[in-house]
Amino acid sequence: MEFNKPKPLNLAGDLAKNFNEFQEEVLEYFEATETGTKSAGVQIARLKNLLGRDAVRLYKTLTTIKPEEETVNDILSVLKSHCIPKKNETILVFNFFNRKQCLSEPFENFYAELRALATPCEFGDQEDKLLRAQIILGVNSQSIKQHLLREDTTLNKVVEYCKSVELADKNLKTIEDGGRSSQKKQPPPNPPKCRISATFRKQVNQEVGTIYSRLNRYVPTPKKISGDTPVKVTGEVTGLSKGLHGFHVHEFGDNTNGCTSAGPHFNPHGKDHAGPTDSDRHVGDLGNIEAGANGVAKVNITDSLISLTGAHNIIGRTVVVHADQDDLGKGGHELSKTTGNAGARSACGVIGITK
Repeated sequence: MEFNKPKPLNLAGDLAKNFNEFQEEVLEYFEATETGTKSAGVQIARLKNLLGRDAVRLYKTLTTIKPEEETVNDILSVLKSHCIPKKNETILVFNFFNRKQCLSEPFENFYAELRALATPCEFGDQEDKLLRAQIILGVNSQSIKQHLLREDTTLNKVVEYCKSVELADKNLKTIEDGGRSSQKKQPPPNPPKCRISATFRKQVNQEVGTIYSRLNRYVPTPKKISGDTPVKVTGEVTGLSKGLHGFHVHEFGDNTNGCTSAGPHFNPHGKDHAGPTDSDRHVGDLGNIEAGANGVAKVNITDSLISLTGAHNIIGRTVVVHADQDDLGKGGHELSKTTGNAGARSACGVIGITK
């Protein structure tokens, strides 16, 4: 009987994902072909044949095991250590316990990112307990904090309570506004602390964007749009913590649920996340901006992949600044290849056209 052979181990792109898929397919293939009943020499030869020339060459440079002593498990273990680097548990736990709900951040987004941070920490049967504690410590609302501290309840009840309070506040605002909350509003007079002022342009008088912030709904952008020249992004972001912060264009021009509804990075070609100078990257990967001690980051980016026309047109999408540094896909974190592990979305706004 013929069986489908696994493809050779792919050493490009997301190594962790590639290795896990390869190992799963190989073990299934060994089971189907009853390779386990064969001699150790046959098992090793079959595995190396499936690995492919490049992966075998890599294994030989990594291993310290003598050829006569190696086993299938040894080979897979050596390659796994290379493809899936050991996690820095201290940093993972630090990131989890330092995650707080950002100003005006929807609870759903805060909770989802908290769960994502908890997963690599491998808290085991303590995960729900620690999530519950971090929600109580991290929520913005003092009244919610006080209520939850008075009760010893489950994680699910804590989550449902936070959601219900947020929904009740939203409904109350709708009533107080006389139903006007669904109408288009001008930016609030006192926007949140973190604020972006940015301009995207290709040529003189071709400008995109002025004031972005988490709560703003109107963001002006260019009159005329033409040409294939690089797009230059200039401006500043205020109210940031000192250091580097991820700066990306996200897929959707939707801020109705805060920055969460902007969706993932603008990535029409299904690439892995990377740095702005990498050939394979998301279209929206614009790297980092750096804030000084005064919390101000000057934006001065020239990028050849984003555009104001065509398939890479960013008009109508959302620009987002993140709470943490973008590792440019090279940090080894489980989120490195999707978000650069750049943390929460501190501020955002839809890219539109100026008068």
